[in-house]
Amino acid sequence: QGFFTTTTTTTTTMGSSSVVAMLLPPLLLLLWYSLSLTYFYVSASHFLECAGASSLCLSLQTSEMYAALFQVAVQGVRPRYWFYAAAALSVAGVIVYETSGEGEVGVVVENEEEEEEES
Repeated sequence: QGFFTTTTTTTTTMGSSSVVAMLLPPLLLLLWYSLSLTYFYVSASHFLECAGASSLCLSLQTSEMYAALFQVAVQGVRPRYWFYAAAALSVAGVIVYETSGEGEVGVVVENEEEEEEES
């Protein structure tokens, strides 16, 4: 039993159905992942046309609440009290941003100098 030992291995032949059965779940998972990312990016670009980037970021921060609701409803795990404070701040941020009225999307502000040059 030295450093360079030779080992013999036996190879077994796998049927084509077992190879397909072995590769199908990871391939389906990869397909699902690719489709969900494509859907997210298309949805995010559409959302950015309708609302602003700040609104998108605030909405993505509130997605943690859905994960917490899943934990409470399905797994029976209660989040710590810091989660509720963070969730309240996220909701307050969304409310403040939506009711402020500043930075409205779709309003084109043109430079006054450009308007004078065109006249």
